[in-house]
Amino acid sequence: QMDKLIISSEQTSGGAVLSYALLGFLVHRNTVPPELLSAGLDSPDPRARSMAAEALASQASDHNVARLRQLLNDKEERIRSTARRVLDAMKK
Repeated sequence: QMDKLIISSEQTSGGAVLSYALLGFLVHRNTVPPELLSAGLDSPDPRARSMAAEALASQASDHNVARLRQLLNDKEERIRSTARRVLDAMKK
């Protein structure tokens, strides 16, 4: 329920709520629910995409590595560098 509320709030908050939710999950739980992670990766807000890329650092599945590789082509340099750093940390 809460995940859906956070995701729906992105439209009115410009992505700020989603990026802070991702950060909160990372800091307090060291993991992010899959729905929020997916929303963060697909978000138009670079802050949310960056936080989602950070969240993938501890989840080195083939699917997540592929998503990070897609972020290497993001229009924002910050996202590209975060994805590059996370992939390097994963040794992928």
